[in-house]
Amino acid sequence: MPTVCSRRSLLTRAGLSLAAPVLAPIATPARAGTEPPLRVRYPHIDERPAEAYGYQVLRLALDRSGEPHRLAVAEQRGSSRMAMQAIQRGTLDIVDAGLSRWMSDPFDYLPFPIDQGLAGCRLLLCRADTVARLDAMRGLADMASLVIGQGVGWPDVHILRSAGLQVVEGGFPSLWRMLHNGRFDVLPLGAEEAHELLRKHQAEAPDVLVHPNVGLFYPFPRVFFFTRGNERLKAALQRGLEAAQADGSLRELQLRSPGLGPLLSGQRRVPGHLVPLPNPGWPAAQPYLPLDRYHPALRAAMLQLMDAPAAGRPR
Repeated sequence: MPTVCSRRSLLTRAGLSLAAPVLAPIATPARAGTEPPLRVRYPHIDERPAEAYGYQVLRLALDRSGEPHRLAVAEQRGSSRMAMQAIQRGTLDIVDAGLSRWMSDPFDYLPFPIDQGLAGCRLLLCRADTVARLDAMRGLADMASLVIGQGVGWPDVHILRSAGLQVVEGGFPSLWRMLHNGRFDVLPLGAEEAHELLRKHQAEAPDVLVHPNVGLFYPFPRVFFFTRGNERLKAALQRGLEAAQADGSLRELQLRSPGLGPLLSGQRRVPGHLVPLPNPGWPAAQPYLPLDRYHPALRAAMLQLMDAPAAGRPR
């Protein structure tokens, strides 16, 4: 089990302060007064509502950026993979996803986590008959006997398989029936979305619940990705996110979020035992983000990975 340390001792060991992080400034390019508003098209991904938390943060950042813009959500639903392909084709402009080289290689990104790293804290959805089995698990070796479900093309599949775990992929709408019918044992989902997604799909998996005591953690903070060379969008996002952080509006939005709010206010807690996994897909040029950008309940597991010699990260 990760060593329990105080917030201050964790930050001190990592050489960090308690101050809010500030990104390096990006210069705003000079633009002619006739330049049209910045066009920003956001995907409608299968596992998310059209105006889910990522979209709301994007809208807040653009509003706080001072950049004239036009923001729209795609009408047609699609998978995460389809969204990536649409950005490469130029029919969409931006998406929020966990930070990994599978995303950072084809796209540019802003290393500002919009979720306090909670996307990498994976709660384990399981059937009632699997609860006792999970209660007894304390490490990666114990979890090797599990069959884990994930969506087709999710970067998490690479992370889990690289750790030696068995993974079955399926289309997101079918994952709930697959879990209910025993095609796999657990469905790990981000702590900020697991309860809400289960609530929406409970009818398809009536025997499924969120295990309260055991979860997984890997460095996978949610950030915005966009096409390389879109410096106008990148600068607008940075200005807007910094402004929203400074004036408290980002925190207010997080507290209103059905997924993040209960975790940030203490109404819902991260599992007491998190099994840390390295992220072998962490971008080679990106050092791990400072501990104070992660939710306090994740820092012990994060620090354990930072201290590990084979943490799968650049040094």
